[in-house]
Formats: sequence, structure tokens, C-alpha cells
Amino acid sequence: MRILLVGLLLVTGLREDEKLAKALAEFRVESVIDETVAGLGKPVWYPEIVSWRPVVSTSSDEAQKHVHQGMALVHAGWDFEAYRHFVEAVKLDGDCLMAYWGMSLALAEANQEWVEERMAALDRMFDLSEAGMGTELERKQVEALAYLFSDERALAPPKFKEVVEAFPNDLQSGLMAAYLGKDGYDPLMGAGPGQKEAVADVEDLLRRNAESQMALLFWVLLQAEHPDGTGHMREVVLPRVRSLAGMAPDFPPYRHLLGHYEWRGGNLGLARREFEAAVRGYEEYMGREGLEFYDCPNWVRAKLYLA
Repeated sequence: MRILLVGLLLVTGLREDEKLAKALAEFRVESVIDETVAGLGKPVWYPEIVSWRPVVSTSSDEAQKHVHQGMALVHAGWDFEAYRHFVEAVKLDGDCLMAYWGMSLALAEANQEWVEERMAALDRMFDLSEAGMGTELERKQVEALAYLFSDERALAPPKFKEVVEAFPNDLQSGLMAAYLGKDGYDPLMGAGPGQKEAVADVEDLLRRNAESQMALLFWVLLQAEHPDGTGHMREVVLPRVRSLAGMAPDFPPYRHLLGHYEWRGGNLGLARREFEAAVRGYEEYMGREGLEFYDCPNWVRAKLYLA
């Protein structure tokens, strides 16, 4: 992992500060922007899903709003739209550390075709952090996220916990620490120890942040594979998922999410209705934005659920 190998660069005879200064000076924002995204207009705003609005280190208030929107979208699973908002943020402020943090997260999937853009965003994020840009909290978040892109991925949850220990009010890091530590359910043994701890931690965060849509979303996502579909799913989970979807009834990812839980609860007719609504929402979005389904894998997933 790059930030752990800084000392090795001294072997080359090139001072690290000189290398860093050169990288900062030569960076071009265009290197993190995919040509498809570059050809699009401004992304759509979904203010109804934004409940996390921390102060972001940036010279632009508008860039901060794009970071807030991008984070809400990436946690909701709409990576492409999240990426578009982070692109707008870095256009406004090329030194916005958390915009590159969010962009890296939005492009984190292994099957993404934007490998070059992802690597450029990661490099820029590391360079800005090493140069002391952003707050201490933001730089700690950079270090924690870096483990997701290393061969020491298992260390990411404890690193996010370290962020929370230093900054107890950072809700996003607490949620990510819990979610990344989950280990799922065993058909015979039930929830694994990591799963139990993750659910308990997020439930505690939700109790302390009852109005947080982000905390509710993370709690819902942790229930996706719960084996008790007709009991726990119907009685405990579905009411909360319906509440979440009701907060943004025209937001396709929430309709898709509700469809999954209606299906898991045995409500096949209701599930079909939600997936059809998600498909319509994505199709309206693609038509409005001039995009194909290649750029909307969420539409493909909704269609597969219907099939």
C-alpha cells in the first residue's frame, strides 16, 4: 500500500518532498474524469436522501454540497451518479480531499472499467493527504480507506474504528467500521460474530442518531441476508425499509431496496411492484441524461430481479 511504503522512495535518491511537490504540480483534474461523464451535463440532485452534512475542507460551498450528495448516493449504491457529483466537486476545487476520497469509494468495484480514473483519484487523495491538506479527521479517513485498496483489506474496519476513537462524532466512519466488519450468516449457526457486532454497533449508532437516514440505511443493508424471511424480515425489517423508501419515493435505488426486502418477506406481488417502479425510474433517468444501460448497472440488477 502506497502510504506505507513512503520510506522506500528514499532509496531512489529522490527526496519524498520533491516527488510530492512534482506530483501536486503536474496533476490535472481531467485525469480522474471518464470521457462519458465529461460529456454529460450537471448531475441530478437528490436532496431528500442527504442526512450527513459535515464540514468539508474546500474553497467552494458548492463543492461541499456535491460531496454531501455524492456520499449519500454511494452509500445508497448508485455509484455512477455518486461519481458524477464527486467529479463536479473536483472541477470546482481540485484540492478537495474528501471529493477524491468519495470518488475512490464510488469507483472501488473490481469490475469497474474506470481503472485509470480510480488510480488517478487514489494518487491525488494520497498526495493531498501527505501534503497536509484537509483536516486531521479527513486525513485519518484517507488512511482507513486506503486499506480497502490494499492486500490488508481486513485492517480497514479497525482503522475506521481508530478514526471514531479520535473523533467520536464522525458517524460515517462509525457506520463504515461496523459494516466492513460484518461476516454474514451461516445457514446452521446463524449470524457470525462479526455480523452480530456490526448489527449491534449500527443499532447503537441509530439510537443515538435517530434522525439519520444514513444510519437507517446501513442498518437496513446489514439485514439483507438475514435467514428468517417470514419472521424477522416481515416483523422487524420491512417496516423500517418501507419507512426509508417513503423518505424518497421517487429515488430508484430505494424502490429497488424495498423490492428486495418485500421479496425476502414473501410478498412477491409487492416486490414486483417495487422492482417495476425502480426500472421505470432508471429508464426515465437514462432517457433524460442520454445514457445507455451500460452506464446504469442498477437498471440491469432491477431487471434481473424481475426475471
